Amino acid sequence: MMHITTSKATKPTAVRQIGYLLLVGGLLVIFVAFLGCCGAAKEWRPLLCCYATCLMVILATEIAAAIYAAMHSHMFENDFREILRASLRLYNGTENTRKKNVDGMLMKAAWDKLMMEKACCGVDSKMGEFNESGWFHLTKGRYMFPPACCPPDGNGKLKPRTLNPA
Repeated sequence: MMHITTSKATKPTAVRQIGYLLLVGGLLVIFVAFLGCCGAAKEWRPLLCCYATCLMVILATEIAAAIYAAMHSHMFENDFREILRASLRLYNGTENTRKKNVDGMLMKAAWDKLMMEKACCGVDSKMGEFNESGWFHLTKGRYMFPPACCPPDGNGKLKPRTLNPA
């Protein structure tokens, strides 16, 4: 999954901001917990008051963050869709790769499981979503969707949809 984690196109702003906020928030919680431990160990009232004030500020910040996330959920959804589309390009849909392409095999396994469990095809289940994927090029465009998208037949085997079902 090196291509996904290093590509600038797959690191949208909102997702990156969430990562930074969680990192800073974790460090702040460690500091406040240490402050509370020291105040309790020394039984020093001013330090305990500072600890209580910090907890109130953290609570207010969490409430504000929840309101912000609710108001901007569309932005986060778009960023996650962008990440999913980028990972879909790595989908090759087959275990038979000429070279050991670990990224492609991981993407295949993840997408196949997701599509079979959720009964979906790609990010938005639209035609053309797989056109940039390795799978589309391997099948030379004979199928609209990979076999994992299609319902199983009576024998439990997946039947891929063709471009011309007639």
